[in-house]
Amino acid sequence: GSSESTPVRYCFTNVSGTDTPLIDPSFPFLPHREREHVDLVDSCNGLLLCHSFRYTEEDEFDYLVVNPATKEWVAVPDSSQSRMRSVRLGFDPTFSSHFYIFEFQLFVDDEDDDAGGGHVLRVKIYSSETGVWCHKQSACCFEFIPQYDFKSVFVNGVLYVIATGCVIGAVDVKGETWRIIDFPRCKDSPFHDNGPGFIDLSQGRLHLANADDMVGDKLAIWVPEDKDSDEWTLKHTVCYKRLVGRKHVHFGFHEFIVVAIHPDRNMVFFVFGHDEKT
Repeated sequence: GSSESTPVRYCFTNVSGTDTPLIDPSFPFLPHREREHVDLVDSCNGLLLCHSFRYTEEDEFDYLVVNPATKEWVAVPDSSQSRMRSVRLGFDPTFSSHFYIFEFQLFVDDEDDDAGGGHVLRVKIYSSETGVWCHKQSACCFEFIPQYDFKSVFVNGVLYVIATGCVIGAVDVKGETWRIIDFPRCKDSPFHDNGPGFIDLSQGRLHLANADDMVGDKLAIWVPEDKDSDEWTLKHTVCYKRLVGRKHVHFGFHEFIVVAIHPDRNMVFFVFGHDEKT
């Protein structure tokens, strides 16, 4: 194969700011045919999930699960030709040495698309332990669609995804246990509904970051009361004024974006502004 590098559409950043990133985002260890058309889809605990598009049909692809630290990778055949789908990767070495790919097949109501109308029809789950896809019908009685480009969390064999309607959808690795968890909301909130939220795994627990719904001038961090609970406990708040020098910001999409919560510390990484990183 050719040794020419592949055009890079993304990069890795060393958040400590002290060194250059340890990972080359062109993945030079992949065979040339595997990295000619590679798109990053998701990541989980050090593994990356990518699309590797085939030369024969531009809409057909395989999944690549890549460990850029060890330079190991595995190709996984696409499960179907369904276009309406949302894909997430699950890997938790404290739960299993195997990884899982969750492919949510969706029904989207074209007439209500702007409002996020639609629901999950079924989920297909690939396990690296068995090497096969299993198909499970959705057990959810609520309509939701996983939010595109929002981080998911995989812990204790359960995948949590931010979904439309200000909820978190959860499904286990067997596709048998489904849950819908509402975003936390203060009883006397003056706001009509919740804003966007961000989830991550920190100190072994699911965490949710969003804007407080009483005044809207603080970043709020929540944790579930326990792993099976739908109730939340407010862990911490901090004023935007203290963080970025402004009382109010647009949280979630364009201006103030939470990108990660430290896995071991009470630390949040965020981007503020269109061109500025904080």
